[in-house]
Amino acid sequence: MMQKETDNLLSDDVKLKLGCLIREIRKYKYQEYVKDDNNFNPYTKENICSDICHINTLSKLECEVVKKDSIYHSILAKLDLKYNVNDIEFIENSKLLENVISGNLLHAIEFKDNVALEAIKNKLDTFNFENDCFNKMNLWFINFFIVFKLYDVIEEKNINLLTGLLDYFIDIYKCLAKNLLGLYFFTKKNYDTAKTFLLEARESYIKLNINPGIINDDLIKAYEYNNNYLEAIQLCLEMEKYYFINNNYNCLINVYIFLDNYYLLINANEQALCYFNKTTDLVLKNPDLNHNVYLMNYNWALKHYKNNEIDQAIDYGYSAYKNCNVTVKKLETINLLLILYTKVKNNKILKLIEEGKKYLDYANDYDQLLFRYFVYKFENKDYYRKFATEKVMPFLKKIRNKKEFLLFIYEDLYEI
Repeated sequence: MMQKETDNLLSDDVKLKLGCLIREIRKYKYQEYVKDDNNFNPYTKENICSDICHINTLSKLECEVVKKDSIYHSILAKLDLKYNVNDIEFIENSKLLENVISGNLLHAIEFKDNVALEAIKNKLDTFNFENDCFNKMNLWFINFFIVFKLYDVIEEKNINLLTGLLDYFIDIYKCLAKNLLGLYFFTKKNYDTAKTFLLEARESYIKLNINPGIINDDLIKAYEYNNNYLEAIQLCLEMEKYYFINNNYNCLINVYIFLDNYYLLINANEQALCYFNKTTDLVLKNPDLNHNVYLMNYNWALKHYKNNEIDQAIDYGYSAYKNCNVTVKKLETINLLLILYTKVKNNKILKLIEEGKKYLDYANDYDQLLFRYFVYKFENKDYYRKFATEKVMPFLKKIRNKKEFLLFIYEDLYEI
């Protein structure tokens, strides 16, 4: 199916894939030039096909098939791409990547094994597919996926390219592409779209006989944030057994914490305590999971706060604060303590505010706003009332599960 350029025998299937790739890479490079405000853009249709073919031929090539192989090779060259491999070379390149994916990558993703992901990335850096644009794009995407998993970093331009290439990818690459798009939309708080992509990815994994445990941990969160609690609970109970049997403790602890929090929300305290104890036992046996403890204590602090059991809430809140070694979440635990300390007029408030300033720049918008409310109030700035009514309260109204904090601000402002 795959011939060298000199053979001049590209099949129609190859041409369709090349046309799709040319279209999306050209659009991607065109947009990058537009952003840089360049006067000359070499990636317009006119400039790409200059000295090669008519613009109508390029339009046809990007969606259908044209006869001359030389047109494909010439346009690929303008995009810094090549397709100059024979069948055997293409298959060998494909197998190299497939072996990494099936042998290591899927396991590392499911088990959230960052050490393994780093090793895989280093191995992939040694691969060279310069003459094989198909596997070059596959390699680009796998690296893109790993970087997101490792560092939670994603560039919008790469998402735009990935979205355009979604129909281009097949088999495991399409599964992973939908998986990544689901995670991306989750970070953008577009939870419904995230759930849609994750469900599609899950079905694709199943069709390829890949256990959906690789994605169900993320799908549980998508269900939760879409308020699909019944689906989330059913999936949690299913995956609790699966993750336990397979010793996947990184995912198992997430299931425990979700079930603990859910049972707290519905005041099923006995069931919640059961999962609190399961989580505690799991952490004791696996100290590497200790970073999850803060969230469990945070949830119990909230539970006692909602019940107006402030002393118990402070105990759990302080434990959450002390156990939280996730920099971006530290201010969240400090804000909860500030609410609780304000309730009982604790004299540690000013000291805690100074501590919170260390984490301000790392926190999300919500926690930054709430923390600034306390800063302005306790540093005796009159602005704090206006800040609360114009900034904090409108923002809190948009956040799910924050009505208790909204009520706190209202009560604190008017000293109810």
